[in-house]
Amino acid sequence: MRNYYALGDSRYLPHLCVLFDSMSRHFTVSYKVHVLALDQKVYDFIKSKYSSENVIVYTSSEVNEDFEIKSIRFLPPSREAISNASASGKDPGFVQYCWALSSCFGSWLMDRINEPLTYIDADIMFFSDVEGFYEEIDNKSIGVVRHRIPYLYTSGEFNVGLVYFKNDGPGRSALHRWKHMMMNPSNSYSAGFGTCGDQKYLEAIYSIYRDDTCIVDKSFGHLAPWNVSGHEYIDNKIVWEGREQDLVYFHFAHFNMTSDGYKAAYANEWIWGDPLSIHPYVNRIYDEYYQKMTSIIQEVNS
Repeated sequence: MRNYYALGDSRYLPHLCVLFDSMSRHFTVSYKVHVLALDQKVYDFIKSKYSSENVIVYTSSEVNEDFEIKSIRFLPPSREAISNASASGKDPGFVQYCWALSSCFGSWLMDRINEPLTYIDADIMFFSDVEGFYEEIDNKSIGVVRHRIPYLYTSGEFNVGLVYFKNDGPGRSALHRWKHMMMNPSNSYSAGFGTCGDQKYLEAIYSIYRDDTCIVDKSFGHLAPWNVSGHEYIDNKIVWEGREQDLVYFHFAHFNMTSDGYKAAYANEWIWGDPLSIHPYVNRIYDEYYQKMTSIIQEVNS
């Protein structure tokens, strides 16, 4: 049994549903996904649609019994959160809160279920089985994935889309440390690693727990709008650093539904170019996601 966790508000409800459906289609090992619903609409819809499946949903009030977690809603937003909120039309304080919850909800959850956990961003869709991720991790306590772009100091080496913590000494310690980094904006790592919400702190985690961490990259294929230009495409395979890989997931960050279709960005923010101009393979992946999102949105709004 594998345990995953995710979170989202009403804006991300369709993303969450597409994520769940893709997991049910492709995962071969039994699993549960623990979902933190950040508003009532998310809780009610997931509870009704997935009540008999592998999804367990929690309310914010349940998690806020932990007063440490409750307090993070009142932290001042970071510069990164302000920038993200400006592009997406969100409240910067809420953006900061959601970033902190990736570690805080995980820490809260592990203390209660005492099982290994894998965090998944809501805007991920799986295209094949995830078991290669765990095969690479093997007996390591922490698993992270690279951005797969030339290094940027502001965003760091690792992406927060998929992060694994084993329920052992190093795994629990790393998850709790990640939480305390997010809860304390002036922590001792903030100057070097506090430049991208919760994400760049994964570099700090790696520096502390290097011997216990696996960078999952050899056979586990994944794409995102920032790295599609750094891959080659052969039939239904992606090519990364000369290695052919099956696409396991695509991270549809900043996916933007419009009145006449969709865009792959909020406001042309991808410095590597428009993902939809890279390769027909990428366009097919985006079109499939759009079709799934459209179907779910109709169901959510019915």
